[in-house]
Amino acid sequence: MQSDVIQARFGFIRRGDVLELRNRLAMLPPNSVCVNIGAGVGTSGLLMREASNVVKSYTVDIVKDDTGNGGLGNERNAFKEAGFEPSPRHEQICGNSSDIGRMWDHGQLDLVFVDGDHSYEGAKADIEAWYPHVKVGGLIVVHDYFTKDQAEGPLFPGVKQAVDETLRPVCEFISLVEITIAFRKVK
Repeated sequence: MQSDVIQARFGFIRRGDVLELRNRLAMLPPNSVCVNIGAGVGTSGLLMREASNVVKSYTVDIVKDDTGNGGLGNERNAFKEAGFEPSPRHEQICGNSSDIGRMWDHGQLDLVFVDGDHSYEGAKADIEAWYPHVKVGGLIVVHDYFTKDQAEGPLFPGVKQAVDETLRPVCEFISLVEITIAFRKVK
């Protein structure tokens, strides 16, 4: 799969995280709709685009251009390199992800992948803005929750704190693989 090639080249998402997101996408019903918060270099967007059960995916990022470290331009380049032409199956939205989440009017979602602002405030705002749009039984997957190889604790403690405060009390925990944590919305 082309997402594996992109992951191997850039390494923004670890191999285990790629497999975890791919597994969560495979759990979704046919004709699923997903949102990817944070374009990065395009790996997570490619995973959604490659999933045959995902009928529509959106990537939301505040950066429109190709910065080398993240942005919608990077994702467009990854899609082009993977041989994916522009498609109505995937749409890019440029703007603040929590603002877009609060104004979302494109229907309920089967999966939201949170990998945008890694501060406590940013991660919490994203989770709170997008959670209402996730279907009961849908998934919320968060990247950069924990880094096992750091004895001092997580690389992004704000992400962990936001997840622990907002999702753990109201969702069913599914898995923690590498630094990607997944929950199912139960009500």
